[in-house]
Amino acid sequence: MKASEKLVSAAAGAALACLAAAGSLGAFLTGFDLPLDGFPRMAAIWALIALCSAAAFSFSGGGWLVSGALALGAGYLWRQGQLQEQLLRLLEIVSRVYDNVYHWGFLDFGVPQTGSVDLPVMVTGALLVLAGTWTVCRGETSAFILGYSLMPLLPCFVITDTVPAWQSLYTLFLADILFLLTGRVRRENVRQGNLLTALAALPVALALGGLFLAMPESTYVNQAEPLRQHILSWFQSVPRDTPQMDFSQLMDSAGKKESVDLTALKGWHPSTAPKMDVFADLGGTLYLRGQDYDIYDGLGWTASPKRVETFRFDGVDLGKVTLKTRETCEILYLPYYPQGGLSLIGGKIDNSRLAKVCTYPRMGLPGDWQARSAPPASGQEAYLSLPPETRQQCLELLKNRNLQGTTGEIARTVGDFVRESAVYDRDTGPMPREETDFALWFLRESDRGYCVHFATAAVVLLRAAGVPARYVTGYMVTAPAQEQVTVTGENAHAWAEYYDPGLDAWLILEATPASGLPDPIQEPELQPETAPSDTEAVTEPSAAATTGPEATTMETTVPGTAPPPEDAAPKTGLLSALKGILLLALALGALEGQRRLRIFLGRGPRGGNNAQALACWRETELLCKIQRKRPPKDLEALANKAKFSQHTLTPEELEAFFRFLREEKQALEEKPWYLRLIYRYVFAVP
Repeated sequence: MKASEKLVSAAAGAALACLAAAGSLGAFLTGFDLPLDGFPRMAAIWALIALCSAAAFSFSGGGWLVSGALALGAGYLWRQGQLQEQLLRLLEIVSRVYDNVYHWGFLDFGVPQTGSVDLPVMVTGALLVLAGTWTVCRGETSAFILGYSLMPLLPCFVITDTVPAWQSLYTLFLADILFLLTGRVRRENVRQGNLLTALAALPVALALGGLFLAMPESTYVNQAEPLRQHILSWFQSVPRDTPQMDFSQLMDSAGKKESVDLTALKGWHPSTAPKMDVFADLGGTLYLRGQDYDIYDGLGWTASPKRVETFRFDGVDLGKVTLKTRETCEILYLPYYPQGGLSLIGGKIDNSRLAKVCTYPRMGLPGDWQARSAPPASGQEAYLSLPPETRQQCLELLKNRNLQGTTGEIARTVGDFVRESAVYDRDTGPMPREETDFALWFLRESDRGYCVHFATAAVVLLRAAGVPARYVTGYMVTAPAQEQVTVTGENAHAWAEYYDPGLDAWLILEATPASGLPDPIQEPELQPETAPSDTEAVTEPSAAATTGPEATTMETTVPGTAPPPEDAAPKTGLLSALKGILLLALALGALEGQRRLRIFLGRGPRGGNNAQALACWRETELLCKIQRKRPPKDLEALANKAKFSQHTLTPEELEAFFRFLREEKQALEEKPWYLRLIYRYVFAVP
């Protein structure tokens, strides 16, 4: 290989390797939002490594030189100690992201969560750069560099929240497609490979740019959600049923219950035993969500075990909330609303790793939430289901109420009606045996009840009014800012959640009279340095105002399963499109490789004289077409003779083809380079 060809090959290898490293590691970093001190500086280091390694790999013995330098660098970094710490931090951050979605636990190495992860990322990128330059400069197969460059991207494919930046994806796919298209040609002829790389770079870049422009983010579709739901359902524990007598027993065994037998409820006398300790950065009322139930049959509630929903909302920052249970619970209790994504399976989160301390960054409603409106929700039909007789009688009860307006206004109307229908009393008796519907009995016959009664009636009436709703159990407590408060059985509570299409979120409807709430509802005590502006007003407003001597205005409407706003919508549709394009490119590359291999194996002394003559004739036609010549008449006659007659060509007749091909190939060397490139590519000529 000429020195000039080595220089060009080294430059091409360095450029492709840097593109692959920057795209691959950039996608990983932006997908997991990893902390870095300086990506541009890191990219400059990769460029320097690429140039040095490309120069070394261009000469014999350069591989040993690079290996020695790599060993010395790795040893130095390891002795410094920072590489180990940052590597453990990186693994712990990634495992926590997965734990937020799948709840299978995370790696806890005890290293600080603050700080960068520059060193492990830089080392990974350096190895990727070395692999890229080795592939180009030594004419190796592209399979290794393609697989290695995609490895950092693989962890992002199964979590919809890990969305790499489009710039990184663009750079990665540009490098990989160029590796794929030029790899085999480069191995057969370095000079032609370099030319093909230069010629293909601009068309590939423009084609990828056109793809990104043709698929704007507003058209992306989250296609990974079914996969995530399947994975989460697979990890779901087997539902268990145990008898149920009163609300205290329900809360004490929360997580074991997928059903609530309303007919067996009796008077409620909660225990004062401590359940957990709560510490909140901002004080106020906390609803600690445990289990929700979606199926109502008139006599009880049941939780569908296969439901998978995202419990997420991005709004006003309310600081952190830490929950520390006194004993291990089988479910995790969640404040409204944990920042980031948490997935509910069957209406709850199983505490499979038996955690006793959990900290959640908490978010509240945006200031304009009451002004948002949307058409009735679609896809929430399961939360409208009622026995036909129950629905008819509930509508009869509500016939004199105004059920027009927004979803929030309808919810407030229902909340007012439920609170006016009965008084709060923990000593209420069980539902008579002859009754067939708990909510109707409470609203029509009974004049007293506690939170279970009011919440059940509110959910049933909401559904009858066309508002998706569900029944939720958990705890309600008022937590002073920066002070630890103990939650006891007295704080056990049940409430309704209804779906508001304007927010695309589940909101709390507090239907229990104020006199029966575990703690008075209080808004968060916003600190001056964290207080939102006038347009971002406070969080956790609730629904509905009570009437009567102890009435207090409450607006407890908090989003629960809302996806992120439009500007932060999951972009896995882009990932799916790019994955499809890459797979198609890989498949086409494999087919092209097989085609060229068959052509290569088809040349030479294979088959009889007639078969060899026909193979030579096909090559003769191509050479003449490239040079704009007519094939010789005598060779055409020999080809027809070999194809259509029973005569076997003599060695002298076959030699005429070989002699012509040798002469034309020599003549082709004097022609423009692109004609030689076409010939070499079509006929797999090395």
